[in-house]
Amino acid sequence: MQDVNFVVTKEMVDEMFEDEMAEHYSK
Repeated sequence: MQDVNFVVTKEMVDEMFEDEMAEHYSK
């Protein structure tokens, strides 16, 4: 269960990270 939660959390963080980077570089 911990592994699954880690993967889901990592993907969520990756998406948030991509969104933030996109905002910074788009401006």
